[in-house]
Amino acid sequence: MLPHLFSLTPDALAELLRGAGAPCSDAEARRVVSRLVADGRPDLSGPHPVSKVLRAAVDASTRRDLPKVLERVPDPDDGSVRYLFEAEDGVVFEAVRIPLHKALLGLPLVPGGLRHGLRLLRDGAPRAQTKPQGLGDGRPVADCAG
Repeated sequence: MLPHLFSLTPDALAELLRGAGAPCSDAEARRVVSRLVADGRPDLSGPHPVSKVLRAAVDASTRRDLPKVLERVPDPDDGSVRYLFEAEDGVVFEAVRIPLHKALLGLPLVPGGLRHGLRLLRDGAPRAQTKPQGLGDGRPVADCAG
């Protein structure tokens, strides 16, 4: 069975493709992993495409099948979604998608960073600072997230 693309690091992908006789630099392997895994794109076309030879080698040397969704449970309170998946080999696993914009609403932006801001929130600090460090425009966090 071919290795799944999502299980390969860029270095491992470059090594796999070079082993299969396809010229692949480390930068090209990082671009492939970035586009297909991190960006969730279905293929390697688009801006800054990789070569046709490399595309063919990725398709011939890896698989990209997605797990079967057994259950999807949205949480209306925070917008998160719990998924129950089944992989091709029968393994069942769970994942939770937490929307970033929801997670950031109401957190104070302070010079100490997120950890310090969470501590302030826990200890009862105001929910939004009017002059956050780093944004420069003075909007509260809730205004910046949407």
